[in-house]
Amino acid sequence: MISGRLAKVLLGASVVTALAAVAASQRGPQLYKGRPVLRITAPYLTIPFAESVIDQLDRIPRGPFYVLIDTYGGQVTAVAMLLKAMIERREEITALVPRLAFSGGTLLALCSRAIVAGPRAYFSPVDPQIGKCAAREIEDSPVAAQYSMQIAEWVDRLLALLVAEPARRDNLRSLFLGELVPHGWPLSASELAIAGLSLEIDRGLQ
Repeated sequence: MISGRLAKVLLGASVVTALAAVAASQRGPQLYKGRPVLRITAPYLTIPFAESVIDQLDRIPRGPFYVLIDTYGGQVTAVAMLLKAMIERREEITALVPRLAFSGGTLLALCSRAIVAGPRAYFSPVDPQIGKCAAREIEDSPVAAQYSMQIAEWVDRLLALLVAEPARRDNLRSLFLGELVPHGWPLSASELAIAGLSLEIDRGLQ
């Protein structure tokens, strides 16, 4: 769990205030609007962090709950671990993105039945990076090719669940796989909505 001071750094004081019921205390169940909250709030997602989140996920009772996401992304393995745990309960999850869900954070937000974003929330492409290069651009590397293939399969799987119209789905696929903009390019919630992703923009979530 992260401290209140670090939460303010990650999320901004206004979000910490708005989600006081989520993050104010570690003593009891964390609730937001009466539902449990799973927090994926870390600058960089690591395997130990993913393990701790999965442990918390297993303790959440069956039924609707929120996943609060604020991250710049992280290790592909860590993101894959979280996806495999979350997909089993996807129909129960509403993703909350007040501020940032970059890279792997975007992929985790897609692993939900609904996304609620703040008015200044940003997402990004999810194509895996090895060093400073996009994995798909690395030639003669079976590992890089596998990373690219696995992430593309997850994007296809999640978009098929979220977006009914094939044309919009194809457009979003190209956007998320880094074919239209660079990996680090910020994509606003409004831009994703225009591109065809169904999400709610909550102006109180900021």
